[in-house]
Amino acid sequence: MPELFFDVTGAPEVEALAIQFCEEIAGPLGAPCSSPDPVRLLEMAEELFEAALEAKAKNAAWQALRHAMARAMTYEEIGDYWLKRADAVLAAIMAQGFVVIRQ
Repeated sequence: MPELFFDVTGAPEVEALAIQFCEEIAGPLGAPCSSPDPVRLLEMAEELFEAALEAKAKNAAWQALRHAMARAMTYEEIGDYWLKRADAVLAAIMAQGFVVIRQ
């Protein structure tokens, strides 16, 4: 079983679900609240747990994407890389005795 730090304010979906369940337990405004069915309480807990796991997975995926993007080359770096490669190819061609005319 994965470790889970349960914080309903950590993800909007989980927080909305917790509010929904609180309103369901409290009942209509002005009416006395009634204890929910124990089976329904277990269903609520399961739904909250699954929503929290999904939010945690989404956050982990986002962090991995951010990390990958931080490591990616910028367009300028890519351009510099290919210019250096082109210069190396031209140098190799010229070393063979060919004349290269650059524009």
